[in-house]
Amino acid sequence: MYDEESNYCETLITPMIPRSVHVASVAYVVLTVLCVIAALLVTWWALIIAVLSLVLRWKTLQLTTTEYEYQFWGRQLDVEAIERNDKRRPLATFRLDDVECMAREDAPEIRAYRSVLGGERTAYMDLTDRNPLGMPVYLMFVRDDVLREVRLQPSREMLRKMWQAAPGAIHIPEELQAEAAEEV
Repeated sequence: MYDEESNYCETLITPMIPRSVHVASVAYVVLTVLCVIAALLVTWWALIIAVLSLVLRWKTLQLTTTEYEYQFWGRQLDVEAIERNDKRRPLATFRLDDVECMAREDAPEIRAYRSVLGGERTAYMDLTDRNPLGMPVYLMFVRDDVLREVRLQPSREMLRKMWQAAPGAIHIPEELQAEAAEEV
């Protein structure tokens, strides 16, 4: 028997670092190497610039380290951003009662739902790792004050628990449905 009190599940998503941050990081390393060479050949003052560029590289990487944590419990999905491995910031809370449709982004259910929308404007949220080779991406359409299109990457366990809580709105692959039926 499905029990909403014991369906807690969480997933941690680590987005890929943007390309511009990689370029800046490499530029800081190149600047450091050039300054160390200049310090050896010309003047020791270049070492100060080398140390500063290493500190700037470290700060840049620290500022772009953000993870998303999905927490599903009861009939809601909470999403928090974890910045620099310590600071938590709530991003959104989605109640399953407000979810109109959720399925893989390439599923026929999503195409059918979009055709029903007929061009209605949606607010867009991307809460994925933006890695094309990562976990499958699911689209969730939530209508609270506005219609939101949310991109998520829930774990298999979370998908099963969400489907058990709202089987009419959540569309998951058949093998996950079979696993969820075995759990009950």
